[in-house]
Amino acid sequence: MQDKPYWPRGEIGTLQRIWMHPRLGTCLFLFIEYDGVSYTGSMYFDDPRFCFDLYHLVEYYIGRSIAEIGDVDVSSLL
Repeated sequence: MQDKPYWPRGEIGTLQRIWMHPRLGTCLFLFIEYDGVSYTGSMYFDDPRFCFDLYHLVEYYIGRSIAEIGDVDVSSLL
């Protein structure tokens, strides 16, 4: 019998990279490492400008914890 896969939950891990596809102007891809394992996530937005601005803001936080990034105030981008 095989163990169930472990899916971490919450604001854990470290941001390794953020990427925005040139043709998907409303989607960000996050590459995160946690406990020696790499994970990829995506975030979709309605507003391309907000997505672009958030990309550049979060880019500054590469190498920092997801919890720290989650506490960033993005109200200035609205």
